[in-house]
Amino acid sequence: MAPPCVVVMVGASGSGKSTWSRAMWPETSVLSSDEVRQWLVDNENAQWANKQVFEVLEVAARARLELGRRVIIDATNAKKEDRKQWRALADEFGVPCAAVWFDIPQETCEARQETRERKVSARVIARQLGDLANVREQLEQERWDMIWRVDEDHAPGEHEEIVAWSEPAARPAGVKGVRLGAKRCDIVGDVHGCHDELLALLDKLGWVATDDGLHHHPEDRLLVFVGDLVDRGPASVKVLEYANAMIEEGRAILVRGNHDDKLRRYLLGNKIKVDHHLQTTIDELDALDADTRAAVGERAIAMIERSPYWALLGSTSEDRADTEAELVVAHAAFKPSLMQSKEDKVRWFCLYGPSTGKKDERGYPERIDWTVRYPSRGPLCVTGHTPFSGPVEERNNTMCLDTACVFGFRLTALRWPEMELVDVPAREDYSGDSARVSARPTLVDAR
Repeated sequence: MAPPCVVVMVGASGSGKSTWSRAMWPETSVLSSDEVRQWLVDNENAQWANKQVFEVLEVAARARLELGRRVIIDATNAKKEDRKQWRALADEFGVPCAAVWFDIPQETCEARQETRERKVSARVIARQLGDLANVREQLEQERWDMIWRVDEDHAPGEHEEIVAWSEPAARPAGVKGVRLGAKRCDIVGDVHGCHDELLALLDKLGWVATDDGLHHHPEDRLLVFVGDLVDRGPASVKVLEYANAMIEEGRAILVRGNHDDKLRRYLLGNKIKVDHHLQTTIDELDALDADTRAAVGERAIAMIERSPYWALLGSTSEDRADTEAELVVAHAAFKPSLMQSKEDKVRWFCLYGPSTGKKDERGYPERIDWTVRYPSRGPLCVTGHTPFSGPVEERNNTMCLDTACVFGFRLTALRWPEMELVDVPAREDYSGDSARVSARPTLVDAR
């Protein structure tokens, strides 16, 4: 299990928690309640200081998680409420949480006290083991991503796996982002209601149609939509329903686009300006009967509200943090500092990208070339949003996949980590506005 994560030791004094954990992980990642007592009151046995001890432990654990590091909690954690604190912290940071249960008999725990400088009485050990009497059943009922059991026959670092770790398709990261667990994925540019082209692209990418009308990939790849599923094209409702079903099956994820978000706000009844782009999707919805329209709208709202503004991929090294991933996907623009920025800033930058506040000769916002400031040592950044008709090129460690399918050009996907570009031609110019599309993404250098 690669960091960041939270690992919680569960066992009586003398069960070997400290020895075992230091055999498994660097000592710097182990946060020990005994050591904190020694720091605070010069006495590892000072149970009366536990309130302050565990406050300090949580501060240290929180800081390590903020910095993308692993956290090992070395304490007895014998009671449900003790363990709940650490699961809640893992949930807050969206990282995996594992329990390591030390199933060691009392006589062994007592015998090990003879070799320790700090001795714990047999009475205290008996009380701790009493609290741990039903711990296996409790752990299996609690929400753990992984449970390990260590007994007398296990050497330091060895264990029995009770609950195995299964990497989810996505887990929260930073501000309104996710970290994807997929090892291989296909990142698809702006679809804009081009349903037929999407299915043709999936076929070319090797996705196999299933009886439920969806697709799966023999290589267990994840489909990543770079945003803007809707508007302008002929079948936005079909694309919405297809994407939602794929996401529900764990085969796809949507990185939110500005057109998706505008549709969400419209469906929620917010006061927005309905332009001719959004009107194409509204017309499709209005053509449905009332019950179907309501159901489609509810599913669309839920899907878009769950969708992140950015997604990280890669970085399997145990010494690298989330900020050092190999690839990041955002709809319009991205910069690493957004991972810890305020949500409003993340939303506007990722959905729209920076602009000068002016309009170009075609009446569209004049967009600033954010790529010139994107760090060369950051993760490769894949976006859409800015349509163009020419070849897809890596530029300043960024790559745009909006090859203007709805304007009559191509729908493009990036196969990752192979870095292979795959595209299919548009069937027609659905927008009637292909003249606005230039050969390269239209961005203004405002340096």
